[in-house]
Amino acid sequence: MNKKMNKKSIIIAIVVVVLVFAAIGSKEKKKKEEDATTIARSTTTTEDAANISTTEATTEKITGITKTDVVSIVSAISGKYELKIETSDSAGEWIIVQIYGDSEDDFVEMKNAFSEIARDLEKSYSNSELSDIFDKYIGNEDGIDGKGNIYRFIFSAPNEYEDWWRVDIYVNVDKDAEEIADKTEESDDDNNVPKEYKSALKKAKVYSDTLHMSKTAIHEQLTSEYGEKFSEEAADYAMENLVADYKENALKKAEDYSEMMYMSKAGIYDQLTSEYGERFTDEEAQYAVDNLVADYKKNALKKAKDYQEMMDMSPSAIYDQLVSDYGEKFTDEEAQYAIDNLE
Repeated sequence: MNKKMNKKSIIIAIVVVVLVFAAIGSKEKKKKEEDATTIARSTTTTEDAANISTTEATTEKITGITKTDVVSIVSAISGKYELKIETSDSAGEWIIVQIYGDSEDDFVEMKNAFSEIARDLEKSYSNSELSDIFDKYIGNEDGIDGKGNIYRFIFSAPNEYEDWWRVDIYVNVDKDAEEIADKTEESDDDNNVPKEYKSALKKAKVYSDTLHMSKTAIHEQLTSEYGEKFSEEAADYAMENLVADYKENALKKAEDYSEMMYMSKAGIYDQLTSEYGERFTDEEAQYAVDNLVADYKKNALKKAKDYQEMMDMSPSAIYDQLVSDYGEKFTDEEAQYAIDNLE
């Protein structure tokens, strides 16, 4: 009897152990399947991103920039440079800004255009970061991952397919922001205002808030045959209804000229007021240079290095160019600092 009971107990124990191991095995199999699914999803995501980049970059939209914003930024900035600058729409949530140069002689202009466009597209980059990116990677077709609105930079040297030097900036645009802006415009309480007028006002806001342009420059951009081509009436409506602080816009522009182009105080003022430049009023420009925090000695040194490296000028000739009324308009002290610190 006891022997039979012992035998029965052993059989039951064996069955329990088998069931336990089977349950464990089933759990492990399920976990492996879940892991495999996660890996597959991760791989798919990376493969999708690889259409633009070989490594994953952040796609967080920090400013809600839209395709309309990008086109407006490029349109306003491209007129300053004797370069071919275009926007190329792509599938999905991407738009590509392309800057072309004929030769290495265009590097300085390409660098300035790249820095100015990239800064307006992506506020979290400093000028020094953008300068380093350009200098280090020009001619590198592998590309560099960006951040925020900018997904990717690609710098291409001439090859068997094209003769251009080219910079491609891949911009992550926000479709939702574009749709919200369109719906806001459509639901305007004043239904008597023509749609063209509302569109002109929307464009004017972009030029003021993003590009920090003067009142005169915005109006001209709105009506120009090379710009937005709005009617005079639509542009006038936009300017009358645009809420903008032009003194602050002038200050923002002054910061760009100091940080990107290393200009002197007098040079910045002239650029801000020039009819061929930003066209701010004297009062707005004076406010800008009075409130600009800049190290003009270092700006002079940066300019001096450019003249030395790009144009192979002598220290004496560089000094003359730095202080000239037809040149950079630095003070004697600033120019001398630059010469004394050249390598």
